[in-house]
Amino acid sequence: MAGHFRGSLSPAASKAFPTLPQFSGFMKPCRFEGEQKYVQTEKFSREREAQRALAGKYRNKYTDAVEFKVRTTANTNIFYFNKVLLAIKEDAPPYAMDPVTLETIGLCDFEGQLPSLTFTAHPKLDPSTKELVCFGYEARGDGTPDVCYYNINPDGKFTQVVWMIAPVVGLVSDDSANLRHRST
Repeated sequence: MAGHFRGSLSPAASKAFPTLPQFSGFMKPCRFEGEQKYVQTEKFSREREAQRALAGKYRNKYTDAVEFKVRTTANTNIFYFNKVLLAIKEDAPPYAMDPVTLETIGLCDFEGQLPSLTFTAHPKLDPSTKELVCFGYEARGDGTPDVCYYNINPDGKFTQVVWMIAPVVGLVSDDSANLRHRST
């Protein structure tokens, strides 16, 4: 992004409009350096090799041109935890990536501890325990009402696993956690 500029807000707000942002016209040149890489998911690698789309309709394995072991694109969120980047989409386990090289390490099942077939795309970090608060919906497979809630300590060990049955099958996109309550 070399050559791009950033506009800034005025340090002193206008007395006429104190609640509105005030732009001062101050500009600062910015430069970002780095790389970008695709997460080398099974879907990405096989479609790149075939030079065509192989996956069919969203979360419908019966419309795919081939059978995938794990169909995810891992393209919803990136989360740094336990010295790796987790590339996440809520339909599968995350992919681990090296935070320095961005090389794909592979599917992350937390050394065999992941009880669910799915992993939230929006995990939360508990500020007091530094545990990762997570869940997976359709946790026993596509179309199942199972939800699995789990906590992962900073060393990558699971400290709590709770299974629930949702009243209906549906996409659970996000959750929240605070000092008193955690909810999905």
